[in-house]
Amino acid sequence: KGDSIHSIYHALQSEDPHFISQIVMKTAPNLLKLGQFDLIMESLKAIPSDYFEKYPALYYFEGEANRYRAYYEKSKQAYQKSLELATSNNDAFYMSYAHAGLAHIYLDTIQPGLADPHLAKAIAFANQTTTMSQSDMYNLKRQFAENLVNLGKTREAKAFIEEEQLPESL
Repeated sequence: KGDSIHSIYHALQSEDPHFISQIVMKTAPNLLKLGQFDLIMESLKAIPSDYFEKYPALYYFEGEANRYRAYYEKSKQAYQKSLELATSNNDAFYMSYAHAGLAHIYLDTIQPGLADPHLAKAIAFANQTTTMSQSDMYNLKRQFAENLVNLGKTREAKAFIEEEQLPESL
């Protein structure tokens, strides 16, 4: 019924790893918004590693929860595993999200030069998928333009904004 926290608790009580993994993948975006990072991590611990090898989303959400908790090295490792798995499955959606996650680590730690190539790749892979929301695509492009400005590349940022038809008041 849309209650992500109770959904996770009920899934964990089932002790069914497939069910838990499906519920985690479905509820994790909302749990991230609610700041339930520890609940995500506890839920992921109940899922055997072979499920992680099937679903790049599980590694991605592990990366997100760790990044929000400022465990950047653990986050980076999870995003890289998500990226490797998504690449082997030719999954452009999670290739984009994994690159965006890596970029966010570098943005969070004020390293715009390292974020830049990951943002560019995130946008390139996002353009290859039809399942990414317009909002997520807009946010990636906005972050890319902002990062160009942070790198002192204002002309490139302005050209990108005009090319992508983004509002200039980013």
